Amino acid sequence: YIPFFFQMLKIFKVLERLNGNLLILDEFADDGLDVNGFNETISLIKEICTRDNKAITVITFKSEKINNDCIDYSYNVVLEGEFSKIQKNIEH
Repeated sequence: YIPFFFQMLKIFKVLERLNGNLLILDEFADDGLDVNGFNETISLIKEICTRDNKAITVITFKSEKINNDCIDYSYNVVLEGEFSKIQKNIEH
């Protein structure tokens, strides 16, 4: 977990200097965290982004890890034939 900790420190430093209002995290913790660690990390990043009026997008293949209380919107991308289709989850 030490390498992940250092990566999180880098992310928080970037958040403090970020001039834009969107942060995209693509598979940033799919393999490195258990369910609790993943949700705590998302909650902490969401808290910082809310405070600083920034939006966050998390792309993950581990959607079963995400606590619905940590996110505002959820989408699934499914392959239908040769094309991808985006479906918004209604429960959020």
